[in-house]
Order: sequence, then C-alpha cells, then structure tokens
Amino acid sequence: MALARLSNLRPLIRLGIWLVIWAVVVNLALRGLSATPVLGWLPDRQTGTGFDTDNRERIAGAEAEYRNGLARADKRLGAIVGISNIREAVDLDLMNRQLGRGWRFIGLAGAGAGAASIVDNARLLEQSQLKPDLVIVGTAPLQLLDGLLPGAYTPPAPSRADQAKQAAKDLLWMKARRRDVSVSTERALLDVRARLFQAFDVHLPTQDTQTPWRSMLRVMGTERSPDEVFTNGVTWAASFGAFDQAAYERSAKAPAMLAATLKQLAAKGARPVVVLTPEHSLLRSREPAQIALTIEQRLRSESGMPDLLVLDYRSAVPDTGFVDLVHLNSNGSKQFTPLLVRDIQRLRWRGLPLATPRVEPPANSIAN
Repeated sequence: MALARLSNLRPLIRLGIWLVIWAVVVNLALRGLSATPVLGWLPDRQTGTGFDTDNRERIAGAEAEYRNGLARADKRLGAIVGISNIREAVDLDLMNRQLGRGWRFIGLAGAGAGAASIVDNARLLEQSQLKPDLVIVGTAPLQLLDGLLPGAYTPPAPSRADQAKQAAKDLLWMKARRRDVSVSTERALLDVRARLFQAFDVHLPTQDTQTPWRSMLRVMGTERSPDEVFTNGVTWAASFGAFDQAAYERSAKAPAMLAATLKQLAAKGARPVVVLTPEHSLLRSREPAQIALTIEQRLRSESGMPDLLVLDYRSAVPDTGFVDLVHLNSNGSKQFTPLLVRDIQRLRWRGLPLATPRVEPPANSIAN
C-alpha cells in the first residue's frame, strides 16, 4: 500500500524537484544580470543610491522646465529635503493639490541615517540652478546626535538567527529587490497606461511618472511592522543616547553640519524651515522633555539665524499612523500633510517668487 502511494506521488515529487531547480537557476541568473546593463536600470533603494539618482533626475527635469518656460515662474517654489522620515511623511501629490494656486513643491528626500545624510541630500539642491523660496528640512531629535554620524556608531551584532535570515534574503534576488521591482513595475505600468490613453484619445486622469514634481517614493512595503520592530527600535535608539539629554549636549558635529546647511540654503535666497517629523509614542515619550526647545535654540545659535522656524510635529499623528517608530504609513501621511500645508499657508512672503525672471534695465538707461 505504501509503495503504491509513493508511486502515485512520484510525478509530484519530480515536479517539485524541477521547480526547485528552475527557481535556483532563475535566481542565479537574476543575481548575475543585476551587475550588467540588462538589469542595471533597476534603482537600488536598499543602499540609497537609487534615491540619489531619482533626486538628480527630478532636479534636472525641474531645471529644464523652468529653462524652457514649461513651469510657471509666478508660483513660489518649495522643496522637501531630508531622509526617509520626511520622505514617507509627506504626500507630495496632496501637498501640491492643496497649495497649487501659489506653490509648486519638489521632493528631494532620500535615504540614510543622521545629519550627514540630510546634508548630502540638501547639497543636491544647493548645487542646482533651482531657486526655491522655501525649503522644508525634515529631521528628528536622534538625527542630531553625533552617534549617528558615519563611523561613530557600531550596531549591536545580530543574533545567529537574524544572520541566517538576512543571508537567506540576500541570496534570494526577488526577496532582496522586491521593493525596487514593485516601484519600477508600477511606474512602467502607469507609463503604458498614459500612452494608451493618449493613443486612443481617452481623457481620464493618469499619473505622470516622469514629471519632476511627482510624489516621493514610498518603499516601506507595509502599513504596520510587527511589534518586535517597535521594541527593537526603542532598544536601538537607547543604545546611542537618544533618550539622554547629556548625549544631545555632548553632540557638536551633527548640529553644526545641519546648521551649516541651513545657512547655505538661506544664502541661496531660500527660507529654510526645520520640521521635526512625527514619532510613535514609544519613542517620543522617552525623549528628553525639552528636546524640541533644545534643538531650536541650538540650530538658531549654530546657524546665526535667530528667527529660524522649527516646527515640532512629533505628536501630530496617532500611533495608528506609523509603520514603525519614525515612518508614517499611507494614512499617517494623509493626516500629517494637511497640517504641514496649514503652517506653510500661514507664512508671509514679500516680493515676487525667486524663480520669476528679473528684467534688467538697459545698460545706457538713465535712472530718474
């Protein structure tokens, strides 16, 4: 009887073996092709280089639109810079719709950790030909700790189980690059949809994935992480002093780096506004009570800008709006963005937008 059952299962066993073999072959092929031009176009979000490339493309596209007169110069230009906490928090499409009459915003937030990464992303804007009136610089208290600067922090050694999990993820190409594939596939499908609408003269709204004003990439891949992600995050934050007032007072390099960037943005003509992004209560409740005031005073002093505006949104979104301790999910982003829009609308401006061409008087004209 047992032999008969085994005989009946042999076709399934053979099929399973062949499926495993083909999965291994396809995985090895994808890993090999990822280092060639065949898959070299796929942006790498895991290391942040994909965000850097994407932001450079946005800047180049915006510069070209202003140069060719495709972007209205009578609107004020705003920019969002920083890393993932502000990138995942701002729904740029919603912001541009709600501020559309007088503003146009470009999203230039990438990836990384700490003040050094914020500075790197802001530098792309500083070196561009764009003339933003307003630059929203997203940060968080822990990002102003020297312990998060490159080379200063050594993460705890992962357990053997975690090492095994990570090794398995790295070996499986589709697992390691699933977010890159998902984002790129979605963009490609939207492009095809737009071309079909154009070809068949269909007048329905469709998302433009090529415009420099497109929404920032959301790559968290989930609306809420498992509970252990939150508890591990608290342990990680505590390991380099995120809950210790003295650690902030000892940190000198990170605040100075961010303050220097704020000063350079102001020298470009922009008004920089620092935004402390929303945080989950597990993180926020453990931070020093006066940390927002400490950051405000420190950045004003370091930058030489006594009127620097620092907006504290750490408690603006309920815990249901978070993927983890510092990243908002889609609902949290839709709750936060109107709050930021409201405060932008309260700002007062004089004169024309910086992007408006200035008409120089003829060289031989005589002033009256």
